[in-house]
Amino acid sequence: MKENDLFEINLLKFHRLGQTKWEQLGKTYDYATGGEMTDEAMTALQSLYLDAGIACYIGHHTSF
Repeated sequence: MKENDLFEINLLKFHRLGQTKWEQLGKTYDYATGGEMTDEAMTALQSLYLDAGIACYIGHHTSF
């Protein structure tokens, strides 16, 4: 395995924790809508990594 080969990655759903701060500053939060990932979409994305031989965990299902 080369030094920069990818062998593991964790997938987390998008969150909007920063949205309130932007709104308090009177700015538009560009990610206020959209970005929702269903469990099915997360599983499909995980499958892409697993099929490529990359260990991949979804959210709280990490091995550590």
